[in-house]
Amino acid sequence: MKISSRRLFLFLYNMYVIFMAAATNDFANSPQAVLIFFLVTIGYLLRTTGVKWIKDKAGGWLAGGFILVWVWHLVSNGVFTVGAIKFYVVVIAIYHMVKQHGRSYTDTLFRDLYSLTLITIPFYVVHLISESTLKAVLSPFNMSYHVQAIEGGVYVFFYNMNPWLAELYSNGVVRNSGFMWEPGAFGAMIVLQLVYMYVVTNAMKFSREMKILMVYSVTTISTTTLFGLFTLLALIYYKKYKKQSVKLISALGIGLVIAIPVYNLPFMKGKIDEYLEKNVDYKSLYERRLEVGEKKSIGRFAGILIELDRLKFRPMLGYGWDEDYEMLGLGNMWSNPNGLAVLMGKFGLVGMLFLGFCLSGFIPYEYNASVIERLLISVVILLPVFSNPLQSNIVFWCLLLIGFVNAMSRPRRFTMPQTNINANG
Repeated sequence: MKISSRRLFLFLYNMYVIFMAAATNDFANSPQAVLIFFLVTIGYLLRTTGVKWIKDKAGGWLAGGFILVWVWHLVSNGVFTVGAIKFYVVVIAIYHMVKQHGRSYTDTLFRDLYSLTLITIPFYVVHLISESTLKAVLSPFNMSYHVQAIEGGVYVFFYNMNPWLAELYSNGVVRNSGFMWEPGAFGAMIVLQLVYMYVVTNAMKFSREMKILMVYSVTTISTTTLFGLFTLLALIYYKKYKKQSVKLISALGIGLVIAIPVYNLPFMKGKIDEYLEKNVDYKSLYERRLEVGEKKSIGRFAGILIELDRLKFRPMLGYGWDEDYEMLGLGNMWSNPNGLAVLMGKFGLVGMLFLGFCLSGFIPYEYNASVIERLLISVVILLPVFSNPLQSNIVFWCLLLIGFVNAMSRPRRFTMPQTNINANG
């Protein structure tokens, strides 16, 4: 089968997007990587749509709003941060790709993600059988990010062996990191794929590919991934049986019977209890009454509480990209980053309203989804952000900007028109 130049470009472009999301080496997380992504995106937009994308009004408002927020933070904090620019250009670039190329881009991105996820399966199987054999095979290609490059870690683009998992699970359980930096992040990417498949690709219908992903995601042994799966399953059964009360109650009852023992497992309830216990001292850390060396980790819930404390003083627009945890004395010593807390602290109430606006439009309006359905899908999308620092993850923002495009397109009920990706570029 002949591969068109446009299909080849989108494949390589998406591999680069996933490489940046994995962020397993210095370059993937650098300003240079973002600059290349931005310039290539602009070049592709100019070649395929001319200057049409520049005239997009919603895109102009989005860019203008980012500039105003950035200037406000710059004036109020007096600090210029490259992180803010990286974030803004990524979001603006991906917005124009979603708006101008619709599903010809997003379908390709999530199809590539699905294929790359399947590629990790045989590596995970070998990992279960003989970790030393797999490590010997992959070590020559190791490209560890320096923060992650602690004893025993092997990071390759298509499969990563996280080095500190054995310390957490000494009973021999192998957690699956897939192509991401750690299992929770890989679980998050699978959850994002499931959301896209269910809402966009399958028009709110359950598919065989979704079942495969759901089963495979369990290998991450990730708390938020399991919460995401249960929430998505609750949505699926609610939509299927919402007009049949007896079947709906029976299905949810069975789900609850299964969920309770799963929740009581050590990596679920045990981890949550541990995080809650670590919230006790977060104010001492925040007020600098506890030395960082005395307590190197706080719970993810504490991240939310810390940002709520901070937002009492700047509730509307937050503190911007001020390296907030570094200023709190936590720095890299905080081992449980909370992406939702970071977004809340950086952009305040306005940022949360923007997130809510994007989430409200993710399910296309002609589906006539109920408030409960929209709320459940919003929870599924946000759960990975609670668990991991995905605030600048392109795949996460792709989902949100699909919602933004849908919401800004009313009353035309825009559902991301399919363009021809097979045309020669």
